[in-house]
Parts: sequence; C-alpha cells; structure tokens
Amino acid sequence: MALLLYVLLFDRYGPVLTVDELAECLGYEPGTVRNKHERGELGFNPLPGGGKLRFHVQDVAEYLDELRRVSRRALTDQSGYSVADGASPDARSPPPPRGYSTRPRRGPRRPRDADREVEVP
Repeated sequence: MALLLYVLLFDRYGPVLTVDELAECLGYEPGTVRNKHERGELGFNPLPGGGKLRFHVQDVAEYLDELRRVSRRALTDQSGYSVADGASPDARSPPPPRGYSTRPRRGPRRPRDADREVEVP
C-alpha cells in the first residue's frame, strides 16, 4: 500500500515536500508540523541541507502507511471484528445493555435525597 500512496504523493507534490505541503497531507497547520519536528514527534527526518525544512515523499508515504496499519490494528483489537472487509466495527457490535455505562465509576455512589433517612421531631 505504501507504493500506491508514494505514487499518489509523488504525482501531486513531486519528490520533495515543503512544510506547507506536508501540513496539507497530514491535516495539520504548518506551525504544528514545525513544532512536531522540533520535538521529534514526526516519525521521519527532514532532508539534510540548510534553511528550509524539506521532506522526502517516500518517508512521508511510509509514515502514513504505518499510521494506517496501527489504527487498523487498534480498531480490530477493540471490537473483535476485522475492518479489512470495509465494514464498520460499530455497525456489527451490539449496543451495551440498557442502564450500562461504559465510563468507569469515580468513587462510591453518593446517596440521593430519597435514600436518606429523615428524622421527624
């Protein structure tokens, strides 16, 4: 799949991407791309050279393909269903029982006013 993505990116942007082009590919603002690069969070390195940041299109395609693999694996692990056939895991899994909350409890339940005993003088 990385080869197909590589060809699509190469056809649209050429062999090298600027910060603005990379931001468009990743769905970020250009400043976010620069910040992630400075913190080392991009997952690939820029091309060597001075001045402007430039990224090789093959590195970007491999990174995007790896993100796709990781997210697909996470979806399969959560639902128990494979999304390889294109079906949404939410559409195939039954809803939780009525009154069941998927959120964790945060400490003991506080009594409501109806549960409290009231002393009558």
